[in-house]
Amino acid sequence: MLINLRTIHKPTSISEAVKLLRQTDVYPLYGGGAALIRADDQKIEEAVDLSKVVSEQCRLADEDMFLSGRATLQQIAEYDPALGEFIAADMPNTLRNAMTLGDLLLECPPNSLFLGLLYGLVARIDTPERGANDTIQLAQWFTMSTAERRQHVILGVIIPDFPKTHWRFAYEKVARTPSDTAIVGAIGFVYDGEPDPGSYSVVIGAMGHPVRYQVGLKAEVSDYKGSAAYRTEMAKVLSERALAKAAGRK
Repeated sequence: MLINLRTIHKPTSISEAVKLLRQTDVYPLYGGGAALIRADDQKIEEAVDLSKVVSEQCRLADEDMFLSGRATLQQIAEYDPALGEFIAADMPNTLRNAMTLGDLLLECPPNSLFLGLLYGLVARIDTPERGANDTIQLAQWFTMSTAERRQHVILGVIIPDFPKTHWRFAYEKVARTPSDTAIVGAIGFVYDGEPDPGSYSVVIGAMGHPVRYQVGLKAEVSDYKGSAAYRTEMAKVLSERALAKAAGRK
């Protein structure tokens, strides 16, 4: 229980929200507060309700897709079925309706297929602190601490050249049951345009965050669900399967 949560701020401007989140132990709320509840951080005394400054709409902007930080994962799944396939493989419907994209980015679970997909599609996080023409690459976001992520206002995620991308993608995963979150997974990316930059895969559940698979990759994650040796072997096998599956898609 969040017994120490005493104040919820409701800023009416981005600048006010940014100022509030720069304080220590202040938590951003992108929806109902799913990430805050799941974190169960007893140090949190103040939260910032971003409902008045961050839109929940997903939209196309020029040739890019913009996914709002306040959109629930279920809203994103309904907005784009290709993304929805990965979201459905990540978590049950009840959680998809509670978790926002901002919540997911705050938690950054290492075994999220959807985060792996966004990483593979070179998605960028749009934040007002970085300036109008600057964004945060997911690779950089993954290296931040939880406290550092909380200090950013996540306006949304930008996926370049989507949905008109020439990339075909598919996932493979191992889990306790088909509907469970992946223990280890891989997303294969195959390009069908010109010039061909080559195919690649992204692995989840092997390292502390999604990474591109390379021959010789050795998993660093080891727990009761799977040893590092098991995850290392499955990363290789699943990468090959995901690439083959993506190649077969039209």
